[in-house]
Amino acid sequence: MGVNRDEEGVLAPVQRTTDLNTGITGAVGNTTLSNAIIASNLFPLGSGPFPSNQTLNIFNTTTRILTDDSFRCSNQFTAYAGVANGVLPSIYFYEFNRTYQDPGYNSNGVCIPAPDATHPFGNPSAEYFKCHAGDLSNTFGTIARVGFPARDENDMPFAQLIVDYWTAFARSGGDPNPDMGYLQARGYWNTINQIEVSGAWEPVSAEEGVSPGMMELQWNSFMREFRDVEQCGVLGQGLMEYVE
Repeated sequence: MGVNRDEEGVLAPVQRTTDLNTGITGAVGNTTLSNAIIASNLFPLGSGPFPSNQTLNIFNTTTRILTDDSFRCSNQFTAYAGVANGVLPSIYFYEFNRTYQDPGYNSNGVCIPAPDATHPFGNPSAEYFKCHAGDLSNTFGTIARVGFPARDENDMPFAQLIVDYWTAFARSGGDPNPDMGYLQARGYWNTINQIEVSGAWEPVSAEEGVSPGMMELQWNSFMREFRDVEQCGVLGQGLMEYVE
């Protein structure tokens, strides 16, 4: 299970204001929830990719709130409950922090990295919103097939890594960690080298005192704790939501 870091970046309305409280209220719509979010001070101004742009500064925050409310929190508490309640023996959680957005699905214009002198198609190492559907070309390994140009030397190897994770999950019956012998026999050195950097993809833990973890999928992936757990609590979607 998992999410893209900024799912709502392509979906959320841009609030035409420079006042954070007005922006939150306009984005959320629910006055009671908006007031709770504002009072918590857990969603500060500009906590996103573009804190230097005053309009997008508000959008950074509202996108984070709406992403948590619509995607992240429910996925995280469902994964946690699945393990804690013994419904599933293991769940592996991920967050895409590198995406390739279809240019035809970029309505807010923030889901594609800006070009620079050496990256005419955008620099994926720079900050940009990692939006809903931006994982698809990596998940299905279709970057070249659909005609997306390689933005840098890591676009294709990253897609290979994701396909190797996903197919390992299917092949093993539920574990995304590829068998090294399988990779070596096929010469999948890009994936081998990346897994040596990231280490094993650990399953979500529901043990007391252990923070549930996820794989941050990017070039040089790494294991990290669930994001915005406290914020999800303010949204009424804490980790214990479905725990018996």
